[in-house]
Amino acid sequence: MRIVLGLLIGLAPFAASAAVIGDASFEDVSAGGYSYRPTGSAWTFLGNAGLTASPGTFVSDAAPGGGAQAAFIQSGGSQLGEITQTLTGLTAGTTYSFSFYAAHRDGYEGNPIDVSFAGVDLGTVTPTSSLFAFETTGSFVAQDTFGLLSFLGTTAGGDVDSAIDLVTISEASHSVPEPASLTLLGAGLAGLGMIRRRPA
Repeated sequence: MRIVLGLLIGLAPFAASAAVIGDASFEDVSAGGYSYRPTGSAWTFLGNAGLTASPGTFVSDAAPGGGAQAAFIQSGGSQLGEITQTLTGLTAGTTYSFSFYAAHRDGYEGNPIDVSFAGVDLGTVTPTSSLFAFETTGSFVAQDTFGLLSFLGTTAGGDVDSAIDLVTISEASHSVPEPASLTLLGAGLAGLGMIRRRPA
C-alpha cells in the first residue's frame, strides 16, 4: 500500500485534468420548438443563434446520439450568429482538437461556421447536407488551462442556417515535461525507493 502511495505522489504532477464541455448535446434547456438566444445553458447564444428541436424548424435530421435538440447558427441581414462557451480543465502544453456534428437547414444554404479557441482559428466548416455529418477541427496547443470556444456563422446577408450537435474535445498529445516536472517525478521515485528499503 505504501509503495503504491509513494508512486502516486511521484506521478501526481503528471495527472492531467480533463476538459469537459458542458451541455455538449444542447439538451439542458428546452427549445420549445426553437428559441433564439436562450439562457440557462453552459453555452452563450449571440445574435441569430439558438436551440432547435431536432428534427425541427432549423434541422430536418434527428439529433445524433439520441438527443432531441441541436443548436442553430443563422445569419440574417447583417446579424451573425455565434455560440460560445468558456472551457476549463485543459493542460497547458497539450494538443487538443474539437469534434462535432453539423448539418444545414433543409432547403437553405449552409452557414459557414468558423471554429476558434482562445483566439486561435481552428478552421471553417460549411455543412453540405441536411443530414448531420461528423466534423473535426484543426488541432491547437493549449497555452493555459482555460479558454473561450466559439462557433461563429460567417455569412452576412440572406438567410443561411447551420446546426451543430454533440461537441467533444479530444486530447492528441502532451508536450515534453519541463525540467521542474522531471525533478518532482524523480523526488517521488526516490521516496518510493526509501519506502521499499524501510524495515518492516
